[in-house]
Amino acid sequence: PPYPPPAQALIEFSPPPDIHETRYLEIAYYVCCMLSLVTNLYCVAGSTVLSVFATNLALRGPDGSVERAVEGMHEERRGVFISFAIGLASLLMGMIFGAWIMMSTEAAAISSVIVGVGGWCVYSFCKRTYRRFSFEEHGDIDDFVYAVVSRLPRLPRISRTTPHGSPTEEKKEV
Repeated sequence: PPYPPPAQALIEFSPPPDIHETRYLEIAYYVCCMLSLVTNLYCVAGSTVLSVFATNLALRGPDGSVERAVEGMHEERRGVFISFAIGLASLLMGMIFGAWIMMSTEAAAISSVIVGVGGWCVYSFCKRTYRRFSFEEHGDIDDFVYAVVSRLPRLPRISRTTPHGSPTEEKKEV
């Protein structure tokens, strides 16, 4: 499509004619779409600029450039992480608000559950991946992320089997 999904949703969105009944849902929908567009744009632009300029500095800069590039990327990553999380959450909320505006009550409820489960799956994956690749390090972003992740509920690890049917690991808390 020529536009990213949130922008396409804004362009193609036509609320029902009895808009006075869904006015607050429509306002919430548009706020979520705009917030999603802006924060996701920041995330993509920030990630791109960081990777291009930090790599250029590390590879072509004077002595000590690698350390300076790594420190700079480390300092800037918090904004990228936060914008990603806000963008994703606002996209999912916009989907739910849009469903309640456009669909029947039953369809909107089912769609909301599907979006909620999908959002939980993304959240679980991000949390599991963070824990897998995190290590002891001291700094603002690590303290911030640790403070958030340490308060999240623990997820059970799924037992996997080899092609021969024997278990490879036992269930344990992550």
